Amino acid sequence: MRARAALAAMAAGLLLLAGCTPAPPSPTGSPSPTSAVESGPLVHTDWSQLTPYQPFEAVEERWYEEYTDRLIPREDYGTLVPYAVPRSTYQLSWDDDGTLYTHQSYGFADRTGRVVTDPVFSSIYQFTAYLPSTGQVEYLPCWVISSGEILPGEENARCAVAALDGSWCTGFDYLGPSEGMGLAGGEDGLLLFDLEDRCAVLLSPEGKELLSIPAEREEFSDYWDLAGCGYDLMMGLSVSDGIVVRQRYDENYSFVGAELYDLSAGTWTELPDVTQVSPFSEGLAAARDGESGLWGYLDPRGEWAITPAYTAADSFTGGQAIVWDGDRCLLLDTAGRTVRDLGLCEGAYRTGGYLSVTPLEGAAYWLDENGRQTPQELDGAQVTCSIDGCLCYSTGGELVLLFPDREVRLSTDYEPLGLNGDLLTLYRYDEAGQSWSYAMMDLSGQLLYCSDRCSSLYLLKDPLEPDAPALAVAMEGERYIVLSREGEPLFTSTAIPERYGDLLQASDSFSAGLRDLEGNWVLRLSSFGESLD
Repeated sequence: MRARAALAAMAAGLLLLAGCTPAPPSPTGSPSPTSAVESGPLVHTDWSQLTPYQPFEAVEERWYEEYTDRLIPREDYGTLVPYAVPRSTYQLSWDDDGTLYTHQSYGFADRTGRVVTDPVFSSIYQFTAYLPSTGQVEYLPCWVISSGEILPGEENARCAVAALDGSWCTGFDYLGPSEGMGLAGGEDGLLLFDLEDRCAVLLSPEGKELLSIPAEREEFSDYWDLAGCGYDLMMGLSVSDGIVVRQRYDENYSFVGAELYDLSAGTWTELPDVTQVSPFSEGLAAARDGESGLWGYLDPRGEWAITPAYTAADSFTGGQAIVWDGDRCLLLDTAGRTVRDLGLCEGAYRTGGYLSVTPLEGAAYWLDENGRQTPQELDGAQVTCSIDGCLCYSTGGELVLLFPDREVRLSTDYEPLGLNGDLLTLYRYDEAGQSWSYAMMDLSGQLLYCSDRCSSLYLLKDPLEPDAPALAVAMEGERYIVLSREGEPLFTSTAIPERYGDLLQASDSFSAGLRDLEGNWVLRLSSFGESLD
């Protein structure tokens, strides 16, 4: 009924628009709208450009007959999938530069497209965290659900956390994420700020509260004052390797101390005189000694496992850490022994499974995990680090991909854009025509897709199954084309598609929901978030 009311309101608005507009020339075979009002502003409408409404057959099955505005925990949903529809309230807004925004509401469905909650949330996503032990950003096994209207320039909606399968769900008691702040976490759980109890809490991947850290202030003038205190507290917290690191600051954001909480022992340990502490990785945390200003590594007891002796130190990844002794760069093992002396360097950092090294003298090079070196310039071309663990460079109409165990050469003048398994996306810029073109190719050299009409091309990965083969999405104008791994269009969407297993979020002019990998609707609602029945 709400959908019919909304459509009726839209129809009334169109009638009013027609009443303010002189009758335009009629396309052949179509009637011309008549003016019901003789005076008023002149609004010229090109009726031929309006998308005609085409009735569609709604596809909807529900877990609950009644309207469901919360996630009801139970054990038999299976892994949940978020779906999105344009908001029925505050649907459109104008930014300062005149850009028109469409805001979406989100709900949950199961893997068959059966509705679990109606679209009432402002966002649903899987939280990601950087894990020092792997050097990668990983998805955490929980949903973060935001509630409340979020318009441009407005943030801080409250959030809840739920299991991926909906077996547990917290209340909307926590400070929502804003510009990457307000949430932190790792394999041990998720750190959030509880607005009701005014404390930071650590939730385990099973939704259990493992730790509570009260805010040091007791009085707050308003919500924003409380939220600011929450951000200050959260900025000093990290959790990894079973250890929570807390760094404390005064009202001027000056460091005043740090302590550790061992999740297995359930004990706090006050740290020695340090001025900065990194998250733990492989049993050690890089820390800066307050007296000497040098860096070393602490163990979970808060004692120096590697004596401070370095001007800078990175976290351990794969049993090694980058440290600096002045301009000299070294690789240490967890016992503090020098594994490799890289000499005097301008810079050294890890990216994509490789170590980039720029010596003060000599040519820059890449270093893989087995200690093999690759020059950063080959055949007169710059070798760059790509995703999915390979180096790449272009030379003489060839694209060369250097994997740890093989070399792949492709005949193309395109540049690499993204890589997932054997699927490669590429781009090319035509300086004469000042235009871009995009392509998709497999590692055998077969061109699967090529277009100079799309404005972007990217690989669509699955947060629920990060290792699953990716699909590609091409953007043409204001529509998104989901491509199969063979480069064939599966379907188009008016909103950015997201993939969850065998289902993808999708929408058109009048409906939204979930499609399968063949393009079939498994959940199709009206653009007002309700089925037309």
